[in-house]
Amino acid sequence: MSLIIEHALATDATFRARVHLAFLHIAKEVAAEPADTPGHPLRASLARSLYAPNLDSDGYAPAVATCPEVSAAAAAAYSEENPAAAQAAVSDAVLLDAVRTLWNSLCGNTEATATPTAAAE
Repeated sequence: MSLIIEHALATDATFRARVHLAFLHIAKEVAAEPADTPGHPLRASLARSLYAPNLDSDGYAPAVATCPEVSAAAAAAYSEENPAAAQAAVSDAVLLDAVRTLWNSLCGNTEATATPTAAAE
């Protein structure tokens, strides 16, 4: 982990846009989950709050940048000569998994673990 690399990642405009879109994808999953999913009202509330896009804001990018898999992928590719390589090294799958992992804590759900699964493609 490197806080400098995580900061560079969290403030990268392309990474912020990708994180926002990852949240929108997971919001669709959460909106479709059964109403009896633990913490569903809180989870669905967070999902609804994300439908006013602002791709210029940091949003949740700093939180996502600190996820271990995201941070590790970015650190492996980061260089001072090409800091954008850090965000490019984080796959969409890793971003989506990070958002799923963060969802409950971000919405305040303290009920039994309720992590949405990837929708069938």
